[in-house]
Amino acid sequence: MASFSDIIEEARLSARAMLDYGDSFFNPTVRLGVTGLSRAGKTVFITALIHGLTRGGRFPVFEPFASGRIAQARLAPQPDDAVPRFDYENHVRTLIEERRWPNSTVDISELRLVIDYQRQNGADRTLTLDIVDYPGEWLLDLPLLNKRYLRLNPVFDRIFQGTDVHFRPV
Repeated sequence: MASFSDIIEEARLSARAMLDYGDSFFNPTVRLGVTGLSRAGKTVFITALIHGLTRGGRFPVFEPFASGRIAQARLAPQPDDAVPRFDYENHVRTLIEERRWPNSTVDISELRLVIDYQRQNGADRTLTLDIVDYPGEWLLDLPLLNKRYLRLNPVFDRIFQGTDVHFRPV
């Protein structure tokens, strides 16, 4: 039979779990993966989005921002130290001071942005936005995952299938 202190401890743990669930319900975390082809502007987009939200930029079509319901947006420590941090400060410096495009993304990186806002009904909320930057080359590699090296080229594929291959001069 469980002791009274065991029952109290179980009740405390259950209450804590309910509070944690309630907190994530009212203050959600959204993970936004930004991906696209190489040199499509993913790094510039992420940098401009973060810069605009944290510095009070102009987003006329983003109603919560245009109507003043976003109180503030700030950078926060990222959730996973094993994933490199998106180098926001260096990218801003490259764009603004050096007036050149940032270097291409070579590895996955992420950044956490915490946005304090007011719902349309007036309730204050917090949204945690984890932005993940993926290298563009990863998209091109996805269809190749299950293919063997020599089968990537249609000429080699026809040779392996026993089909005659005829080259025409161009």
